[in-house]
Amino acid sequence: MNLPDLIRYVNEVEGVSYGEMVQRAADAGYNISRPAISQIVYREIKGFPYPHTLFGLAAALRRHPFEVLAAAGETFGVDFHVERGPAGEVTFSIEPPPWNIPEPDEPMRKMRGGREVGTSNGPGHTDE
Repeated sequence: MNLPDLIRYVNEVEGVSYGEMVQRAADAGYNISRPAISQIVYREIKGFPYPHTLFGLAAALRRHPFEVLAAAGETFGVDFHVERGPAGEVTFSIEPPPWNIPEPDEPMRKMRGGREVGTSNGPGHTDE
């Protein structure tokens, strides 16, 4: 099931309003708005949701974070693999990486839509 369908299922079949989802996320310490949930349902977001959003959705939907991550992977074409080790530990991998995160030795860059738009050289100065 993809992420919009999972949210719709909880909303329509389980009878949980977007407002209730927002409250569930807030009760778990996550800040998710009604418009953010709506944007996911109507596929108005362009990129893979960030981890804090996925954990917030898991709390809002009362689903395991891996279920929400797998649904997001299906929505955005990202393969998500979960494996359990002999001691019950859980590991997962994501291919391709869904977030555009600079390498640790690269300077931080402002990113917009996956492209570099400038390098910050301090307060008030960017090379554009």
